[in-house]
Amino acid sequence: MGISEGARLTRYPSADDLLATAAATTGLDDFGPGDFRDGLDVLLESLERDADLGAGTDDAVLGPILRRLGNRLEVEAWLRDHPDITGLDVRGPVGVNGLPRTGTTALANLLSLDPQFRCLRQW
Repeated sequence: MGISEGARLTRYPSADDLLATAAATTGLDDFGPGDFRDGLDVLLESLERDADLGAGTDDAVLGPILRRLGNRLEVEAWLRDHPDITGLDVRGPVGVNGLPRTGTTALANLLSLDPQFRCLRQW
């Protein structure tokens, strides 16, 4: 006898459970725009279906997700407390950094097209 889809056991918490844990940990509850939710759901589904990780990795996998959700809560709270920040000009050097395959090269190349920026040459 198989387990029905509705009663399927899952190894990882749901997105709602992770959001609730992050909110309880930080004491904050405003995650801002929910534009990250689809990606979080896909990540959790992929972990469940594709990752095939040992049970001993759960803390290493979920810890960074919870930290990032907590960071998002803190950034949203800071922005709420400092609404004037959105009207400030960005001055000085701007560095484009990020993980591989996240669009940082495309962004740097796009910025290099504007004559107001002096960009490093890629040889």
